[in-house]
Amino acid sequence: IEGSIATAGQAVAGSAAALGWFDLSTLKEPYRLEGKKTIGLELAEQLEWSTPDLLIYPTGGGTGLLGIAKAYEELRAMRWLGSPLPRFVAVQAEGCAPVVRAWLEKAATTTPWEHPVTHAAGLRVPAPFAGRQILEVLRATNGTAIAVSEAAIAAAQCLLARLEGVWAAPEAAAAVSALGVSHVQRSSRARTTPPWLHYAEHYASSWLVAVGRVPTTGHPEPAGARGGTERGGPPSSPACLDRQGLLSLRARGFAGQEPQVAGDPRSAVAPAGDHISMTGQARDEGAPVATPTAPHPVLRKYYTGEHDRQPFVTALFDGAARYYDRVCQVGSLGSGRFYRRWVLARSGLAGGMKLLDVATGTGQVARAALPVLPEPGAVIGLDPSGGMLREARKSLSVPLVQGRVEELPFGDDRFDFLTMGYALRHVADLGVAFGECRRVLKPGGRLLLLEISRPSSAVGSWLIRVYFQRVLPLVMRLSTGSVQPELLMKYYWDTIAECVPPDTILEVLRRSGFVAVERRVRGGLLSEYVGLKPAR
Repeated sequence: IEGSIATAGQAVAGSAAALGWFDLSTLKEPYRLEGKKTIGLELAEQLEWSTPDLLIYPTGGGTGLLGIAKAYEELRAMRWLGSPLPRFVAVQAEGCAPVVRAWLEKAATTTPWEHPVTHAAGLRVPAPFAGRQILEVLRATNGTAIAVSEAAIAAAQCLLARLEGVWAAPEAAAAVSALGVSHVQRSSRARTTPPWLHYAEHYASSWLVAVGRVPTTGHPEPAGARGGTERGGPPSSPACLDRQGLLSLRARGFAGQEPQVAGDPRSAVAPAGDHISMTGQARDEGAPVATPTAPHPVLRKYYTGEHDRQPFVTALFDGAARYYDRVCQVGSLGSGRFYRRWVLARSGLAGGMKLLDVATGTGQVARAALPVLPEPGAVIGLDPSGGMLREARKSLSVPLVQGRVEELPFGDDRFDFLTMGYALRHVADLGVAFGECRRVLKPGGRLLLLEISRPSSAVGSWLIRVYFQRVLPLVMRLSTGSVQPELLMKYYWDTIAECVPPDTILEVLRRSGFVAVERRVRGGLLSEYVGLKPAR
């Protein structure tokens, strides 16, 4: 699975729902928690059945923190421990800190973190399953939660290498860098960064810039986020946490989830000036707030509820990925390649533009754009399915990013042209998806959504239903010997049949801030939704 731990968890959940498997992902079975518990048992034994004052733990899904807490509670119940529980400190990366945010907001549980960005992959868990339990442990032990910057993590890696000869994983280094945030100590003094971490952060930040990981220019920081001479260090040093204990919500240039990028790894790094909001609020202040609009109701024959929809869809496309090009060729009767090139040209695609193909799949729309945009980096593809991206890489040499249209990992005003081919029915919320499309388009940028719509005539609707629901699934089953493309085609038809009417899609596009919105219909079946982002 390409992507974060959360991506793998979604794929497992989708496969479990689609294939009737038992889900063994984090905290849905007892063995991982019991395994992590042995850390606490060993610590207690090594400390002669006492506990440390502090237990600082890098926290993604929280299994380790909860397992250690469980060990200590059981040892206390057996009266093997005489000392009180340690203060638990959950450490997260600034770019993905749902536990820290919930802790600062005094919330009962976590909420999903928008746009998780950190090179510490084990900490890139935007929606921990056990968020409530993690916070309960922190409160019960008078602990805390802190976030550390990417530069601080790199600095701690360098420090461990120099002093101990150990090159630590970034997740482990995050715990070491947390030692530099003094509110993990039993002190009421103002939180400051110790000199060693302050200077190490400065040099680590310089190193990251030198290798192209962080842009040399950025955005203004919150008041107090830079220490300057009041901390006795270089004024350009990044801060782990601002001095009020609030997260410094800056992307530091990590505009893409690096392990999820194929091709040139530099394509994951946004140019200087890109900014990713980590607050969960709309990042384009000009975009109106849209009422949630699902493209179709929950299809309970495939999944039980909205929370299962995305994992199911991802698993479905992963399983059918190697057959997808054949499905498209048979489904379009061989006309798809010509049509895609024709509609791109008719919609205004021209040389010198930069195009983002959302839900690129195996790259068919992106491939059709290459004759017009042959320059490196002019076409970028994005898809939530790792299986689809693997297939795309076999014949497509453009940057490919794993992600969802509802959370586009790109800065504002990046693209001249944005396409999404036959995937509108698979998003969670049309308003959120269209708002993100508008955000990443440049002023005056063009949107093109290709879709299959149910014909208005009864005869046409019946013919298309028979073709997609009966003929095409049978042909694919016989030609591939696999049930995956057959299931995909049946699901495909059901989403077409249950999709909201075109007028609703047009209205949500307008409500999301697009102008010159219209729908063009080809043969009563193919819909082309177009719109422009207003010029400033």
